[in-house]
Amino acid sequence: MTLTIAAHDHGRVDVFSIDLPAAEAAQFDADPARLGVLLGETPLATQVDIFDTAVMGDLGLHGYLREGIGVPEEALAPHAATLGNITHAVVLRAEAFPERPVTLHPQPPLNHVVTLGERAAEVDLTPLQSTSASGSLQPPPIPGTVAPRIPKWVWAMLAVIFFAILVAIIPIFARS
Repeated sequence: MTLTIAAHDHGRVDVFSIDLPAAEAAQFDADPARLGVLLGETPLATQVDIFDTAVMGDLGLHGYLREGIGVPEEALAPHAATLGNITHAVVLRAEAFPERPVTLHPQPPLNHVVTLGERAAEVDLTPLQSTSASGSLQPPPIPGTVAPRIPKWVWAMLAVIFFAILVAIIPIFARS
């Protein structure tokens, strides 16, 4: 069996069972890299949950997928019996393989049980009903470019120097 996960896939959840005695299956909890060997690709550890379903108590795997992952009840209902029989589960989100498509080849003792989808986020696009939300904002005015100004004291100094040079030059030309 092969599973293909598209690049940038979002909302896909694959559920696997680990068909081993509890002591051996618990080794996957301690060493998630072993999962990569059985899948043919190493997933991001933050996007994989490996656990004994008994630790879920009354919630169970079914409840975990509904409440913890966000899979809709309608998608879980047809698989309730199968999910209830899993003793050691692997929940793999598509985000475990970011930015590239992958083809998984699950090997025993890892068995693919079901592929599910997360509930889409509900978005409300109704306009806001507030006076402060009406109208449109104008962009801030763009400040004009102002040429740098030369201080008045600099102009005064230039005038004094100009007149000093003029006073020094006039007597030289007046003698000629």
